[in-house]
Amino acid sequence: MKRILTFAFVGIFCLIGTFAVFAGGQTEASASSSGISAHKKTHIVWVEWWRNEWGDGVMSKLVKGFEAQHPGIAVDLIDHNWWDTHNTEIAMAEAGSEQDVLGMEGIWMSTLDKMGMLQDLGPWLDRESAAYKDRFVRPALVKYHGQIKAIYIYVFPFAVAYNPPMLKAAGLTPATSLPELMSQLHALTNPKKNVFGASLALSSDSAYQAMMTFGLFLAQYGGKFENPDGTAAFNSPAGVLALKYMKDLVDQKVIVPDPLGQSATQTREYFAANETPYTFDGPFITTITKQANPDLDPAFTPPMRTTDGGYLVSGSGLSMSAKSQHKQEAWDFIKYMMSDQVASMMVKVTGLPWGLKSMSTDPFIESSPVLRQAPAMIANPHSILFPVISNADKVQTAFINNIQAAMQNQKSVSQALDDAAAAWNSLAK
Repeated sequence: MKRILTFAFVGIFCLIGTFAVFAGGQTEASASSSGISAHKKTHIVWVEWWRNEWGDGVMSKLVKGFEAQHPGIAVDLIDHNWWDTHNTEIAMAEAGSEQDVLGMEGIWMSTLDKMGMLQDLGPWLDRESAAYKDRFVRPALVKYHGQIKAIYIYVFPFAVAYNPPMLKAAGLTPATSLPELMSQLHALTNPKKNVFGASLALSSDSAYQAMMTFGLFLAQYGGKFENPDGTAAFNSPAGVLALKYMKDLVDQKVIVPDPLGQSATQTREYFAANETPYTFDGPFITTITKQANPDLDPAFTPPMRTTDGGYLVSGSGLSMSAKSQHKQEAWDFIKYMMSDQVASMMVKVTGLPWGLKSMSTDPFIESSPVLRQAPAMIANPHSILFPVISNADKVQTAFINNIQAAMQNQKSVSQALDDAAAAWNSLAK
C-alpha cells in the first residue's frame, strides 16, 4: 500500500500526528505473491515537490517501479508545492517525524544540515564499485562542508539560448563567445520594432536569476564563485570582466530597457514573443517558451569559449535523512532514482538531463536543439556549480543589491563586487 499525503503548510502543525505514524518505520502486512506475504514491509518516507510538476501518473510509475524491484519496501510520499517543501522538512525535523529521503535544493542545505538532518552520502558511495561511482557527472555529487550531502538527480547548465528563425533572418549563426555575442546583440537590436538583443532579470526579487546570469559570464571568463574554504572568489579579475559585461549590456542599450524592474518571467515572455532573439536561461526555456509560442523551437548556442569556456551548472536532487531508521532502504531508493532506467524515462518527462554521464548519448537529448549542447557544458572542467552556502537568501539579497548599485553607477564594478564578497564572507559561514 502506498500513500500520497498532500496538505497545505499552514496546517502542518495540526498534522504532526499524521507524521508520527511513520516514526520508527511503519509496517504493513503484504498480500503480494512476491514471497513475502507473511512478512511486513518497511515504509520509507519521501518528502518532495515533484508530484505537482511531473503528475500523478509519473510519480505512481516511479514508486511502483521501485517497489517492484524491492518488494519488501513501500514508499510513502509527502508532497508539497516547491515553496513549501523546505519548510515542511524543517517542521518535520523539529517534530521528530520520520523522513528518509528528502527532495533537496542547494539553497536549503545549510538549515537542515545545522539541524543534523543531512547524511553524508560519501561512505554509501564508497560501498559501491568504482564503476558505479564513475557514472555520475561531476556536479551531481553535491558537497557541503566537505561532505556529499545530496545527489542532484538532474543537472543542467545555465546557458545562452537563441531564436533560430530570428538569427537566420538576420544572416547570423550562433555566437561562439561573449564578445561575439555582444556584437550580434548590437546588430539585432531595433528599438523602433520593439526588438532588443536580449533581456536581463535584475529586479530585487530576481536575485537567483541575476546570480545565475553573472555566474555564466564569470565561468566564461575563467572565474569561480568561491574558494575551497568557502570564502568569496568572485571579486576577482574574472568577476570584474563578468559584471562589466552585464553593465555594458545595460549601458550600450542592447537589452530590453529597465532591467532592474524585470523578473525572470518577463525575460521569458520577451523571448517567447520574438522580441529578443537571445536569452540567458536553463534548458527549461524550451517548455516555458512552447507554452506561450508553440511554433518556436529555441536552441542553445554550441558551447561558447570566451576564456576557458566554462558554464554555471545547477540542479535539484535527493538527500538522505541522518535521522532515518531505514538508511539502507533510503539508499536503495536513491540508487534507483539514479538508475539508467529512470534517467531514460525522466529526461523525457522533465526535459532536463539526469546527473549521469550516459545522458550524453541518450537519443532524446541528442534530438533536442537545447539539450544536445548540455552534456559538453556540464562536463567542461571549468564549469562551476551554483554555490551551496549558508544563509543563501541573505547572500543573494546582498548580491543583487550590489549589482543594482553598479548598474546605477552608485558603485564601481570593483567596489560592488568587493562589497558583495564582504557580505558573502560574513553571512556564508
